[in-house]
Amino acid sequence: MSGFETSSIKSLIIVAGIGVLIHPTSFGQELVPEFTISGTSTVRGWTCPVRGKMDVTVSEASIPVPGFPNGLESVRLTVPVQAIDCPEAQMTEHLRETMEESSYPEIVYQLQSYRVIDEDHAVASGTLEIHGIQKAADFEVDFVQSNAGILGRGEASINMTDFGIEPPSLWRGLLNVGEIVTVQFAVPLQSPN
Repeated sequence: MSGFETSSIKSLIIVAGIGVLIHPTSFGQELVPEFTISGTSTVRGWTCPVRGKMDVTVSEASIPVPGFPNGLESVRLTVPVQAIDCPEAQMTEHLRETMEESSYPEIVYQLQSYRVIDEDHAVASGTLEIHGIQKAADFEVDFVQSNAGILGRGEASINMTDFGIEPPSLWRGLLNVGEIVTVQFAVPLQSPN
């Protein structure tokens, strides 16, 4: 289970990267990105939700995105490993151990650039740091109208071994966590009128 939690964290980071691209600070309120990290094991699938924090600097003259008519200058997404909350306490404990929370307490995505494809899609490019390892990370983001306003939504797959995390194996190899985790995200960009 430690591996699945590690995978969850990696996935969270990817999702966070996407969420960073579209965080709305222009509303005078903090809109918090929400993620769902999912993976597999030889016993069952698992899913853990998590919320992160985004720090955004609005641009004065850049490519507009929903909620940011003048675009974005910088975005930094931080996810505390301790914020990952799995349905079972033991899963959460294994995740934090696998992620070595005391040495690597945060997952960080720093947006470096973005490209708006059309009014409904964008690609965020930046650096994702998990478990002390930084990797370039690009994410596709869909802008979707919902009852909550405009959301940035997406999904990404992350291989935990890319970030130096070995998928856990428990019970003498009877339970092996898959190394790929899927992160889904929904980030509020604009409140409904």
